[in-house]
Amino acid sequence: MKYVAINYASTKCWIELDNDFIAMRQIVFENGNFNISCKKDCLAEGVIHFYEICGNVKFITADIFEAQWRESLFIYLNDWEVQKSKYPIGTPIVAKVIYFYPQGAVLQINDAQGICVAEDYLRIGDSVEGIVISYDESSLWLCIRLLRSSMDIQQK
Repeated sequence: MKYVAINYASTKCWIELDNDFIAMRQIVFENGNFNISCKKDCLAEGVIHFYEICGNVKFITADIFEAQWRESLFIYLNDWEVQKSKYPIGTPIVAKVIYFYPQGAVLQINDAQGICVAEDYLRIGDSVEGIVISYDESSLWLCIRLLRSSMDIQQK
């Protein structure tokens, strides 16, 4: 993994990149607010080309990125504990696909978010049924194993 910080005018951005320069996690600080990619659809798409970026780009360490990530997640931690108690491992869920990330399909599950393997047939807006199989503590996501999608339901 590689980590960069970008400063442009009043916007600051921290990005975790894989070895192909695909964004995996991102934090954007703008107008006094943090947007964090595990809670909002703000992850850069595709390969990052530094020559296309306006602003000052600086490589940073994993420790610097992780410290900023933890600070940005802090306001969500109480809700995360409530969500884990509300959705213990083994809980069946119904969710809607809200966007796709390199990690998989991001799902909205009532008041929580989850991640599942992004099957080729899934589309934004699809309803899915699944089961909670674990927790992604770093991104505060419920990890979901899909059982059925709206495609399966329509075929019945």
